[in-house]
Amino acid sequence: MNGEMLLHHRDLFTEHVDHNFIPTPAPTSSAASLATDTELNAMLAAGDHKKLKLFLRDQAWPVNHDIRKVLWSTLCKHCYKDSGSIYQEMLDSLFGHGHDDSHQVSLPSFVDPSFMCHYHLNNRGVHVVKKIICIIGQTNPDITFSPSLFATASLFLHYMSDEDCFNCVYGLVRNTKGDFLTQTKLSYEASALVLRDLAKKYARSTYSYICKQTNESDQPPWTHWMWWILRDLPFAYLVRIMDCYLFEGMKVFYRIALAILILYNKHVVKQSPQRKPTLGISSSISQFCEEIPVTREKLFKVAFRNLRGFTKKEIHKLQVKNEMYLNSVRHLQVPHLTKSASCESLDLKVSKSASEINDVHSVCVPSGSLLSHDQFASCPRSRSRSLGVIALADVKSAILTLQDWQMLWQWVPTRMTVYQPTLLYTTQEHGTSIKTLYSRCEESEPIIIIIQTSNGEKFGAYLSMSLSCRRKRDKLSFFGTGETFLFSFQPRLVKYDWVGVGCKQDVTAKQNLFIAGDHNVLMIGGGDGVAIRLDEELRHGESDTSATFNNEPLCSSTQFLCSTVEVFGLQ
Repeated sequence: MNGEMLLHHRDLFTEHVDHNFIPTPAPTSSAASLATDTELNAMLAAGDHKKLKLFLRDQAWPVNHDIRKVLWSTLCKHCYKDSGSIYQEMLDSLFGHGHDDSHQVSLPSFVDPSFMCHYHLNNRGVHVVKKIICIIGQTNPDITFSPSLFATASLFLHYMSDEDCFNCVYGLVRNTKGDFLTQTKLSYEASALVLRDLAKKYARSTYSYICKQTNESDQPPWTHWMWWILRDLPFAYLVRIMDCYLFEGMKVFYRIALAILILYNKHVVKQSPQRKPTLGISSSISQFCEEIPVTREKLFKVAFRNLRGFTKKEIHKLQVKNEMYLNSVRHLQVPHLTKSASCESLDLKVSKSASEINDVHSVCVPSGSLLSHDQFASCPRSRSRSLGVIALADVKSAILTLQDWQMLWQWVPTRMTVYQPTLLYTTQEHGTSIKTLYSRCEESEPIIIIIQTSNGEKFGAYLSMSLSCRRKRDKLSFFGTGETFLFSFQPRLVKYDWVGVGCKQDVTAKQNLFIAGDHNVLMIGGGDGVAIRLDEELRHGESDTSATFNNEPLCSSTQFLCSTVEVFGLQ
């Protein structure tokens, strides 16, 4: 590279880029390019997003094109409109005036050290990115896990000043639609399942191939799918992808990931269709990306032209569905507490030490199985208790007997059995209004709802999430986790767990419908029917088979009249 070319290279990239990095020379192209932010702002102001989207997809600006100095910052400002910058003030506050680059910077916990891609930044540039990430952590304490944030900031710093870099990252983080950066472990893990679901639909042959080649003990290849793009693809590919990503959001990453899977499958089948990758699927896909045998134009053609009917709405629905699924599984995987107290001693008011109490075993009733009270009384019991004895005899219930409570206590999640059941609401004292029930119970989590019908039947549900969650939604919609379960004491003794417990197959959307409520109705379990439905006066109810719990109706008739409704909190 001669002196004139080197000077031009340094003018195009910031001082934070290692000057040993020599990008591919800009090819001559007849493609139009944006010269100023005025033209870009005019396109944004016109509101013709489809035109701008297609325009960005069709461009092939080289890595060292100066368009990105304007393009990226303008697109990020469009994501989050905010006048002014807090960068300098926060920089001085956290690192002092002068902020010597030699000082160590402790990164926030949301950064994953395994994925700290800084591309072609020099040491000073990496240090600047660390400071930017620290300020982001200070100004956005709700971020708990965002491994792609460091890589994104590093990319920005190639083309803009540290303050502009911060403003752009801040804009993506604060974007109200959440279309750009995953900011929790839950959303990050759910995104992998979203890609899996999309691959089933849009890359079926690749999905089938991957399933055949992946052992049960192997980590699914899409676990860290974003890093095919952010780490493995050549820099020139990544930069062009970012041109579109900063306008369209995560949808672009999903399109590119699907295109990678489709092209990978064609490449592997062409070479050796029956041979299993020696590196394993995950490493094989990463290597394919590193040595990608197709041009950027081919990759973009597969991603944007060959994949049809691909919408943000579909992605959002899959993200919500998979977050609900993971949230449910996560609650079910909480480690059990070790206990050493007897079920028969649960009516004692004074705690005893483990050595003073004889261990007994709880009856284990599989979901959907029946057991009479006589059978329960004669069964060996297995749940033990070491954190004290809960005074179940003191529980003031007009519906359940002490024996019923002892049975129910075998079904409640172990970590919750150290809490005392407290009566929050009963129709016998507080009236028959669903609004009163909400007002007295919605701040408690979890709760147990118990219903006695006019025929003397007794059943209910354990709700794992607070009823206040219903107010976070604009319309009647379901929420909750897989710890929610149904139970019945009369006409039969039975417990129904969520169908996802121990299920190795994918749980469908209608099997993730746990709790829903508004001022007219409270529903538990959904799908093909509602397991428990109560009306606004807590007078009329229904119990039917639901896909969520695969339950039989909890009472002898699908329609019932409520005699008493009680709600208990665990405090």
